[in-house]
Amino acid sequence: MQITRKQQQPDKSIFALKMLWMLGSKWAWERERRQQQQQQQQQQQQQQLEPPTSLNAAAPSHHPFC
Repeated sequence: MQITRKQQQPDKSIFALKMLWMLGSKWAWERERRQQQQQQQQQQQQQQLEPPTSLNAAAPSHHPFC
């Protein structure tokens, strides 16, 4: 009985670790996906706010060399 109990405990801890890892990786993946969606939304908003011609005209002024 003692041997089987000792064998079962590591399995449970490994299973718990796997569950925690899966939950953590899923949470990180969800957070990453949410950040990407926010960036895409911001880019779309910028494109809607100002036409590409004004963006091209403003681009050289950012560089001090030009």
